[in-house]
Amino acid sequence: MIFLPTFALSLLTSLPSATGVSGHGITPPPPTPPPPPWEGGPGDRGGRPGGPGPAPSGPTTPGPAAPGPAGPAPGASVGGKPFTGGDQGGADYTAWNQWWHFNKEPYLQLRAHVRSGPVDSTGEGWFLGHGDKQQKSLEPTREQIRLSIVPVLLAALASETNNDVVTSCLIALAKIGEAGQTDGEPRIAPTIKRFLADRNQEISETAAVALGILASPGSIEDLAALMLDSEAGRALVGRGKVSYRTRAFAAYGLGLVGARNPDQATGERIVVLLNHALATDDTASSDLKVACASAMGLVPLAGLMRLAQMDTLLGLLEDEKLDPLVRAHCPAALGRLFPGMLEERREAYRQRIAAVLIRLATAESGRAEVVQG
Repeated sequence: MIFLPTFALSLLTSLPSATGVSGHGITPPPPTPPPPPWEGGPGDRGGRPGGPGPAPSGPTTPGPAAPGPAGPAPGASVGGKPFTGGDQGGADYTAWNQWWHFNKEPYLQLRAHVRSGPVDSTGEGWFLGHGDKQQKSLEPTREQIRLSIVPVLLAALASETNNDVVTSCLIALAKIGEAGQTDGEPRIAPTIKRFLADRNQEISETAAVALGILASPGSIEDLAALMLDSEAGRALVGRGKVSYRTRAFAAYGLGLVGARNPDQATGERIVVLLNHALATDDTASSDLKVACASAMGLVPLAGLMRLAQMDTLLGLLEDEKLDPLVRAHCPAALGRLFPGMLEERREAYRQRIAAVLIRLATAESGRAEVVQG
C-alpha cells in the first residue's frame, strides 16, 4: 500500500475531468506527476540526469504493478519481512521514487514501444532482395504464442522451483490468456489454479491475482471463495485458512475480472462480493479492505448501483475509526468511478469529496490520510 503526499488535494481538480470508459475498465489520461525534489526525473538517485520527458497519451487498464528499481513492490521482501505497504521503518512516502514506482507504467508504456517497431532486418534474405527491410512490429503472432511461447512457460512451471521464475510464468500465462488456448482445450486457468495450493505463500498469492489478470468470469467463484476464506477457498489452497495476503490478492483479482468484462450482471456480482468482504473482514491487517476499495474502483456500474459504489467508498473515507491506510486509497478509487456519471451528480460527489479532503488536510488528527497514498 502506498501513501498519498499532500498533492492529494490536486485530485480534486482531476476527478471530474477523467474520461474514457472501456466496458468496466477505465482509461483516464495520465496524471501530471508532482515535480521531483531534484533537477532530474524518475530514476534519479542522487545524480542529475535529464528529466522524464513528455507524458504519454494515456495509461493501460490498471493492473498489478511490476517490480521496479525505485522501491519494493507489495509482497517483496524488505529486511527479511514481507512488504505490504505499511510503515517500514520510517520510509518517506512523499518521496518522488515512491510515487514513481507505483505510477510509472502509464508514462513508460514499454509494451507499446517495443511492439511499435520498426526493426531493421539484418537477415541475408533482405540482402538477396527477399522481403522488406523493416519488420513492422515485434508483437508475436497468435501462432507463435500458442506453439512456441506457451509450451515453454508450461514446461518451466512443471520443473521450476525458483519463486521468481514460477511467479513470472504464472503472470505471463495470465496475460497471454485465450491467445494461448488451443480450441476446446483450456489450459491456462487450470494450470494457474493448481498453484493456489503451493506451499510457498508468494506463489500461492500470485496464482490468485493471475486468475484476475486472466479475466475469465469462470474464475469469479474461485476468487470469491479465496477472498471470503470459505471452505471452498480453504480447499483451493489446501490449508485450514486462507492467508490474509491471498485474500487481498483475490480481491484485486475480482476487480480485474470486472474491469475486463463489461456486462452489468458480472459487475454487480463482483461489487456485491467486495461489499460483503468489506463488511465481514476480521483480519488484523488492512490489506483486504484496501484491496476491496481499490478493486471497487475498477468496476463502475450503471445507474443507482454506481451511486451505491460512490457512497460505500465515501463512507470508508469519512470513517475516522478506520485505518488511515484504507482511507488513503479511497480518493483514487472514487476518481475512477467518475467517468460516465451525469454532470450534476458528478459535481455533487466532487464537492463531498473535496469537503472531506479539505477537512482532513486542515485537521491535525486527519493528516495521515492525506499524506498517505
